[in-house]
Amino acid sequence: MASSRPRLKWALGTNVTGAIVELSQTRDFAGEVKRFGAKGSELVVPEDLALGIWFWRLKGAAPGLTGTTTSVVWEMLVRGPAAYGSSDAPTRSLVDMNGDGEPDLLVGGTVADDFGAGDGPIATGTGELRETLNPPPGSVGGFGRGLR
Repeated sequence: MASSRPRLKWALGTNVTGAIVELSQTRDFAGEVKRFGAKGSELVVPEDLALGIWFWRLKGAAPGLTGTTTSVVWEMLVRGPAAYGSSDAPTRSLVDMNGDGEPDLLVGGTVADDFGAGDGPIATGTGELRETLNPPPGSVGGFGRGLR
């Protein structure tokens, strides 16, 4: 996003009126964690974030209550203001298959088996084979096929 103060949005659950937003520069939140309270379903981070990859998650909140379970972790790239204006809205997602905070370039392919399902090998931009995606248990065909 072309801002140092991103706008984060989410959907509220039943009886939830806001959230505690946690931000960290590590996916496991082991380092410094910034916490902000939000009423409703969005927050513009009230302070400038350092440029780079940030991870964020939520805990539900209601008057006098804060949830103990965190949401899934989302990732964003904070680039700072653009040369010709800025936007606090994310424009795309990053591909980070191994969770190291560095964007990954992926190249995939398919190999169909006798049932039409395929394994999809994934290679990084250097051509190194990193992971092979296999069909979920019980799936029937279509997994790992290219889109037309």
